[in-house]
Amino acid sequence: MPFFVSSYVISEVLTPMIIFAIYASSWNLLASSGQGSLGHAAFLGIGGFTSALLTIKLGLPSIASLFLGSLISAAIGVLIGLACVRLKAWFLAMVTFGFSVIIVTIFSEFDEFTGAIMGFRTPLIVERGIPFYYTAL
Repeated sequence: MPFFVSSYVISEVLTPMIIFAIYASSWNLLASSGQGSLGHAAFLGIGGFTSALLTIKLGLPSIASLFLGSLISAAIGVLIGLACVRLKAWFLAMVTFGFSVIIVTIFSEFDEFTGAIMGFRTPLIVERGIPFYYTAL
């Protein structure tokens, strides 16, 4: 596909489509089991902010902070999952939505630590364009 379209289309259209397709498939997996969760974005944000903070504030290599951010987000997900194990359908959706609102509030209120809504720049692991497309793929 990269040989038929421009670099702009790859970096601004195709790569986000792949990332959001992975994100949507996690919703599909949970919804097919009869559960409704609205907390996926919070866990995505926790993993992203944690890995960025580990890279920027502690100076860890990007790959190591990516794995640590994923592990921390997964651990928080397990804790939330254990608290919600008996909830069904809309009750699970309400709890996970509330968790998402809490996480957004925390990230936006601690602006000196998280950069608030604007965030902050981190070093690239791979170059944008075709290398990033293949990494996402």
